[in-house]
Amino acid sequence: MQQTFFAIDRISLTYTVGSYLCNPRTITMPYSFLFTTTLLLLIGYGSLNLIVLWAYPRQLFPYRGSTYDSLPGLSSTQSSTGEKVAWIYQPASDADAPVLLYFHGNGEDLGTNTERFAWFNELGYSVIALDYPGYGQSSGSPTAENVRAAANAVWEEAQERYGVHAQDTVVWGRSLGGAPAIFIASQHPFRGLVLEATFRSVLSMVPLPFPLLLTEPFPSEDLIASVEGPIFLFHGELDRTIPATHSQRLAEANPGTTLYLYPDGSHNDLRHIGRADMQATLAKLRITPPDPLLSPAQTTGE
Repeated sequence: MQQTFFAIDRISLTYTVGSYLCNPRTITMPYSFLFTTTLLLLIGYGSLNLIVLWAYPRQLFPYRGSTYDSLPGLSSTQSSTGEKVAWIYQPASDADAPVLLYFHGNGEDLGTNTERFAWFNELGYSVIALDYPGYGQSSGSPTAENVRAAANAVWEEAQERYGVHAQDTVVWGRSLGGAPAIFIASQHPFRGLVLEATFRSVLSMVPLPFPLLLTEPFPSEDLIASVEGPIFLFHGELDRTIPATHSQRLAEANPGTTLYLYPDGSHNDLRHIGRADMQATLAKLRITPPDPLLSPAQTTGE
């Protein structure tokens, strides 16, 4: 009887387990969980991409309005996207002075940079600068495409109207302005490129451990590799808006780069903390051809 009982028990257990494992609902349970989890992850990932797509233009281009009614040398042109682009040409006292093509930050316009333009004039440079679409007296919306189109339109107009040439022009970009500065410097053989507290890309500013599916609007790290001529980067190590690692990555992408890092510098004070180095850089770039001492280096500002 004992043996029979255990035999029957084993048969019952085998039948019970077999019935459970062969039950279609049992088989699909792990797969159903996996499918649901994967679907939720995909929905979350897609939603995150949409949130970033919606948010980044508002964070990148927060400025609206105009701080000026008129400025010396103010005029306008039309970009390939149909927008009116406000820009200025302010010549130096020397008719043969080199030109500085300036791209401002995302919270500024031409009117907030008049002191800087006067500084460039004092250092012996004629100044060309523009307002991005939606900024100052420029029309339209500030998208990456529209900003690039505006930069191209102003450069073409300046060449036609004032006879400026790339080899006589230094391009300077501050913060957001570094992106269109790198873009246009990758298209023409300018005398030099100066970048002040700029980023290597927009999406790299998003603190995520994985990449997004979005197209990078300003791939500066890729474009800077094709820039000819000397490049100078200035960045503060206390910068909380754009960490100094961005300039370090940009410097690594092009061997013709000099990087100035300032231990006490933040995002908006580099023109004061790095003033001597900036002035020395512009003085060197006024020489034609550029001084051979302009070799790649990394410098820590005092």
